Amino acid sequence: LDRTGALGGGAPSVTVLSKRLYGCSYKKLSLRRKRAVKMAQRREWKWEYHHDHGRVYSTSCTRTLSYNEHDGPCFSCFSLLLSKSFRVSIAVKKPSLENYKYLNKEFRNETLSMIFARSCGLEDMVKQVSGF
Repeated sequence: LDRTGALGGGAPSVTVLSKRLYGCSYKKLSLRRKRAVKMAQRREWKWEYHHDHGRVYSTSCTRTLSYNEHDGPCFSCFSLLLSKSFRVSIAVKKPSLENYKYLNKEFRNETLSMIFARSCGLEDMVKQVSGF
């Protein structure tokens, strides 16, 4: 979870969804339609990352404990471990520090970044360096 700023995964790519929804490539879409594709993608996520808790949950999590009442995952969350796309996503190595600047901007939460920077007294510096 400390590798990516993505909030979830397991959905088809924006390329696949734009062809399905609009019959053309994502890059040819208007900004409005691109937003619609991104929202459709989010609705098809199979899992969600909860960075603040260090957990990943299935989007169909039953939010119930197992029969023996231990604090383990429900069946839907546990079954993510059987998903090839999930296993591939968690196997991706963390980039080196110098390569983090190439992180896909799609996975940067600028709002939360600025709130954090403001809380540390670094808002002006972050704005200057990042162009937020």
